[in-house]
Amino acid sequence: MDEQERMNRRRFVELAPWHANGTLSEADRAWVDAYASEHPEARAELEWYGSLQRSVRANAPEVSAEIGFDRLRDRIRLENRRAASRRHAGALDRLLAPLRDGLASLFVEEDEKATQEVIVRRRSDHE
Repeated sequence: MDEQERMNRRRFVELAPWHANGTLSEADRAWVDAYASEHPEARAELEWYGSLQRSVRANAPEVSAEIGFDRLRDRIRLENRRAASRRHAGALDRLLAPLRDGLASLFVEEDEKATQEVIVRRRSDHE
């Protein structure tokens, strides 16, 4: 198999499922049909894809398009609520940051005072 034939085969493999779905452009559909007419194994593959497509359509349950839309809408709403929650959390954090920092500095000052008292007591114990 030469390079051109490998490229044609690769193109056929890529396009065959879309051919079965009926979603190829006219030019691509014509190319696939021409390739399959020259290659019996390709024609068999197209027939297999066609039978698979028919089987899936025959056995797939009917699903209302509205169901898919409702699920998508619910996911969008959920993501919007999550994003709003993250924004609010960030705003609350920025609002409370000075209070948190102030309280933290008080604890640090208290720890420093306690440490100084311990140092003073130890010095007086040693004297």
